[in-house]
Amino acid sequence: YGECQLVLFNFGKTIYEGLKDSKDAYVPQILNKLTNKRKQDIVDGKTTEEVLWTLYSLQEGISRLKDEDKTHGTGTITLLDTFNSISGIVDNNKENSNNGGKMSIISGKAYIKFDKKYILSKDLYGIMKSDFKVIAFNNSNNLLESPDYEYVRSLKTSFPGTVISMQFPIDGKYISKVKNN
Repeated sequence: YGECQLVLFNFGKTIYEGLKDSKDAYVPQILNKLTNKRKQDIVDGKTTEEVLWTLYSLQEGISRLKDEDKTHGTGTITLLDTFNSISGIVDNNKENSNNGGKMSIISGKAYIKFDKKYILSKDLYGIMKSDFKVIAFNNSNNLLESPDYEYVRSLKTSFPGTVISMQFPIDGKYISKVKNN
C-alpha cells in the first residue's frame, strides 16, 4: 500500500476566463442557461458566476475550445473517470470503493472538492446531451439544482490560473483488478 499525491497547475487564465473568451455559440448558451437557474443563489451570496461556470466546465462537452475542435470537452471527464477508478469508485458503485482519494480544483476564486460523496454519472435530466456524463454536486446529480456549497464554493483570494490536486491510495492488487476489467 502507498499513497500518490499529484498536483497539476498552470498560471494564466482561469477556467472561468477561458470560458468567457470562448467563440463557440453552444458553450455560453448552456452556461448562461444553467447560471440563470442559480441567480437567487448568487443574489443570496451562496455562490458566484465564476464558481458556477467552473463547476459547469467539468461537464462532458463543455470546453473553451469547442469551436476549434468538436472533440474538446472530454479531457476533464477522462481525468475524473480515471480518478474515480483509481480511488476505488468503480462503475459509479459506492459499495465498491476503498478508502478513496481526494481531489480539488482551484481556479481563480473557485474551489471544487471531490471525494466519494458526489460522482460522475450519465445526465438523467437531459441538460446536456443524453449520453454525456455530469457531476452536479447534489444528491440528484441535477445541474438545474443548487450544488452542495460545501463542495463548490468561492474563495476570498484568487489564484492566477488553475491547480488540480489529487491524493489517492496505491494498492497493487486493486490497481491490477481495475486494469484487468
